[in-house]
Amino acid sequence: MISLQTILEKAIASFSNTIKINVKVDKTIHAGERQSRHSDREISEGEIIETIQIATEKILKLMVFDKVDIGDAVHIHNTKTNLNVIGALENKTNNFVDFFVVTVMVKPNFKPKPGTKTIRV
Repeated sequence: MISLQTILEKAIASFSNTIKINVKVDKTIHAGERQSRHSDREISEGEIIETIQIATEKILKLMVFDKVDIGDAVHIHNTKTNLNVIGALENKTNNFVDFFVVTVMVKPNFKPKPGTKTIRV
């Protein structure tokens, strides 16, 4: 007997092999300015990329279950560093999705705008 979890894992793996999320720090001017504000330290590009990379599997799972789609605002909260990355998913080609960073900040209790999908990593 095959469990529902096994079926879902296979579906997600298949989807993950088809759709790739590009992790690059394309960002607004606002996001660039915020990297060095609201914090006692500057937020590095590497820290932003690492946080997004950690979240990609969760983003893909949410896409499979129609909880997140192209154009949706996504809030990634890194629970270890309190880094918050706000971005949007953009469809660049048929098999690639870009995560466009809108803003970043280090804040433990950040509350995103209503309708933003939050992913904790």
